[in-house]
Amino acid sequence: MKKKNLGRGLDALLSSSLKIHSEPANHDNYLSVPIDSVITNPNQPRKYFDENSLQMLAKSIKEQGILQPIVVYKISLDKYAIIAGERRLRAATIAQLKKIPITIQSKPSEQDLLLIALVENLQREDLNFIDQSNAFKNISDNFGLTHDDIAKLIGVSRSYISNIIRLSHLVDGVKDLLLNDKISVGHAKSIVSLPDNIQLKIAEEVVTKELNVRSTEEYVNRLLKSTNHQDDSINKNNNKNNLFRDPKIDQSLENLSKQIGLDLKIKANRSGNGGKLLINFNSEEELDNLLRYLNK
Repeated sequence: MKKKNLGRGLDALLSSSLKIHSEPANHDNYLSVPIDSVITNPNQPRKYFDENSLQMLAKSIKEQGILQPIVVYKISLDKYAIIAGERRLRAATIAQLKKIPITIQSKPSEQDLLLIALVENLQREDLNFIDQSNAFKNISDNFGLTHDDIAKLIGVSRSYISNIIRLSHLVDGVKDLLLNDKISVGHAKSIVSLPDNIQLKIAEEVVTKELNVRSTEEYVNRLLKSTNHQDDSINKNNNKNNLFRDPKIDQSLENLSKQIGLDLKIKANRSGNGGKLLINFNSEEELDNLLRYLNK
């Protein structure tokens, strides 16, 4: 896949829009507009804004004003949409400001808007892991970027992107435990490997028993081995003439295994008419190689 660039002007936007200055902004470089003329960014990846943090910022804005103008683009004669600075807008609303300072940029693409908001939040460590997961997945699904592409754009490792995106597969109850700091992201990375129907039960056990990350990994691995053993027993009892005994499928599986350098296994379900294709890897390097192959 051809690598996608940041987009025209995104580098400049990131360098000018996302810096927090300690000195008040130059009055010659911004406009003062009614606060209700500025709307929020529909591509904002951050869904949760800490109320206490907003109240503290609102108090500071009341005392010192908004030190850095909110970056916007024009959507009509007297309406603007945020590119960067939604947290300041929310705090200014709490502070009951009538007008706010803005600086106007040309309208970025949807992809650039999402990336700007994402980087702005990540640079300030404001984005929780679930919001990060949803944002990275959104970028991957909607803009066709690989995990490696996103990693280079954001400035983190590819494995970080892949691990965070996996958190989107957590059931809602486990996501709540993570958001409320009942479990860590290390716990969550293990729990997400489990079937949906037992994730919450195991997560609650982790909390109740106060298991550390290592103990949770070992517990999850034991559960997965037990599940795989049960699947093996089911497969042995399946009709030997089911579709997975087709020599052509066996040969295709062997060829694919050689291409990716990993062991592959088909596990049939109880009926023998469907099942799972399992890919076993033993290191992060092998996982990286697999993902690169799949993204070709």
